[in-house]
Amino acid sequence: MFSVNRIDIMIRDRKIINFIVLCATILTSYSLSAQVMPDEIKESEKKYNEWGIIAGVNLQQLTAYPFEQKYNPGITLGSYIKRRKNSVGIMTGLTASFAQATTSNPAAMSFIPNTHKESDSVTKAVFNTINLNVPFIVEIRPAKSICLQMGVAYSYLVYTHEQSGVFARVWNTDKVFSPGNFSTIAGVEFELSQKVRIAVNYSIGFLDINNKKFPGITDRWMTSSGQLNLIYRLKKQYFKHY
Repeated sequence: MFSVNRIDIMIRDRKIINFIVLCATILTSYSLSAQVMPDEIKESEKKYNEWGIIAGVNLQQLTAYPFEQKYNPGITLGSYIKRRKNSVGIMTGLTASFAQATTSNPAAMSFIPNTHKESDSVTKAVFNTINLNVPFIVEIRPAKSICLQMGVAYSYLVYTHEQSGVFARVWNTDKVFSPGNFSTIAGVEFELSQKVRIAVNYSIGFLDINNKKFPGITDRWMTSSGQLNLIYRLKKQYFKHY
């Protein structure tokens, strides 16, 4: 009798243990399936909004006479917001780009033959500019850590200053650039970590920014620039459904 009761107790205890294990397994599976787990979501299934900040180097060239044909270093600062669904996303934001353009001839020397209005035959004009930029970029992600980018941007000139002051004294202004410009953008973005990425892109302006303040010079002034930006994500919000 004692052995039979003991066997019954052992069987009952094993059933209880099995039942507890089964419940724990079911609860764990349900908990995992109910959560959005970013690290385990396949790249093709990601759907989210994110926003963050951008900082980098801006190398800009003004391809026009009478400016030096070289890329001048500047900086870019700003913020962005993007929305992604599967492997395609769109991004916009607001950035400020600081750039510089230097004349190939002295600032106050005549740029037109047979004109003798000059007061400085040595100092070149160095124009410092600040533009506010609003890009609209389409992103395609062919791999987990790589994102291809293409789009357009509108830039508005908010600040111009010729640092020597010579050009303004002779020609009565240093506002030689038109304020608005559109450009095309193409580039690639690499993911370095969950929050940090690096982007390399190139843009070409397609509007004439010559404000016709250089006497006699009516050439089209076009811009081109390369950017190397560090991108830091401040927040990402996932969605199960759209």
